[in-house]
Amino acid sequence: MYVLVSGLPGSGKTTIAAPLAAALGLPMLARDSIKETLWDALGAGDLAWSRRLGGASADVFWRLAEEMRAGVLDNFFHRAFTHRIEALPGAVVEVHCGCPPELALERYRSRQRHACHFDLSYGVDMFDQWRRTDSGPLALGGPVLELDTTQPVDIDEVAAWVAAQRET
Repeated sequence: MYVLVSGLPGSGKTTIAAPLAAALGLPMLARDSIKETLWDALGAGDLAWSRRLGGASADVFWRLAEEMRAGVLDNFFHRAFTHRIEALPGAVVEVHCGCPPELALERYRSRQRHACHFDLSYGVDMFDQWRRTDSGPLALGGPVLELDTTQPVDIDEVAAWVAAQRET
């Protein structure tokens, strides 16, 4: 089973994904980790280089996800990824991290991340588009759990919900 942890940048995906993977005993795959590793290994660059690495990291992410056959996937899942998600060789459940877009943007602006992401230029400029096109759950036909990340989330409850989906 694949657990997609979805939501806008700054909505709490990584904060939820890592402890959820541990609670479920599943591996976690984070696209950001792949991109950051490629940047460190191949060298820093400008925004165009970052975007090339972003594309390469997405290809690596999807390939590894297919090979894992189960896991918690941490990524900003644009609706354009629907075909990649549907191609995964297993059941998919979605845990959607939601909060007001203004809060997600505030979190996004204030976090300290690897330089390869260009959050304070490219990402902030893209945020309104992301809010319009990719802010809600993907809802691809499988079970969806919507979380309110303005409050602390009980990971054990989320893990119990995911485990119950395995049994159905």
